[in-house]
Amino acid sequence: MSTLKFNHSKIRFDLQIIASWIKPHSRVLDLGCGEGDLLLYLKKHKNVVGTGIEHDEAKVAQCIEKGVSVLQGDINEEVLDYPDDTFDYVILSQTLQQVFEPAALIASILKIGKKAVYGIGMFVFSAGTMVLFFCGHLYDVSFSLITMFFTGIGMGFTYAMPY
Repeated sequence: MSTLKFNHSKIRFDLQIIASWIKPHSRVLDLGCGEGDLLLYLKKHKNVVGTGIEHDEAKVAQCIEKGVSVLQGDINEEVLDYPDDTFDYVILSQTLQQVFEPAALIASILKIGKKAVYGIGMFVFSAGTMVLFFCGHLYDVSFSLITMFFTGIGMGFTYAMPY
């Protein structure tokens, strides 16, 4: 088995921002965790107990080689297996825009996690984006506006925000 070297200071900028929001010793679920870079960083620097869910089998293998706890599967289905308030943080970094039914996934995330962190891709923009950016939550927004936001309309900007 090969040993992978990982430079903790070289995680993506958006992951650095997300990591700065996570409190030490938290329970974290990273949906669409990729190769496990964020979870490994959080494990080493913030002593979190974390797991990821990733669809891509090759990326799951890389997580396992790094010592990152990961499940291989569909995030929409896997999140249904967790009881309410299992995690302090549930993270979706550049994943939500690839989900077929994002409103259903968000509802599940808000049940299993005390806080949700979303990283939104560059192409997402709508009135919902402005509500998230200025208010920090979508709790007071209608379901149709949430659906419009997460199905992505037009061009936008990248930001990540904890809820």
